[in-house]
Amino acid sequence: MSSTSLEQQNLGIKSFWADLREAVAGSQQDFTEGSLPRAIVLLSVPMVLEMAMESVFGILDVFWVGRLGPGAVATVGVTEALLTLIFAAALGVSLSTTATVAFRAITCLSSPSIDLGNISSFSTLVNQGMPVGNLGRS
Repeated sequence: MSSTSLEQQNLGIKSFWADLREAVAGSQQDFTEGSLPRAIVLLSVPMVLEMAMESVFGILDVFWVGRLGPGAVATVGVTEALLTLIFAAALGVSLSTTATVAFRAITCLSSPSIDLGNISSFSTLVNQGMPVGNLGRS
């Protein structure tokens, strides 16, 4: 390898760590400009950290509840699995809502069109939330 390619590789690694630090710290960004891979890293790191912390929470929950017996551990296991599915659905709806509203805001530049994106996203949320809420009642 030449020294130029090693310098470029080293610069890429430094840039990745700088982007990772910025994603954790948080900052105001315009994701419509600049590098797409950088934007993906900045947007995905907080979600990955949240899901990792949710896993740690589940492990610690089982550890502490384990002293109560196998029934309690089974209950925590089922609950954690259901929470993961609900979080995944909620993240999907929230990300699609953000994308829909952002797309309408950028392409249409009119308030009624942006409102239509909000209304359609809200109706999707209600239509998905009602069945899940009714499951919790029974």
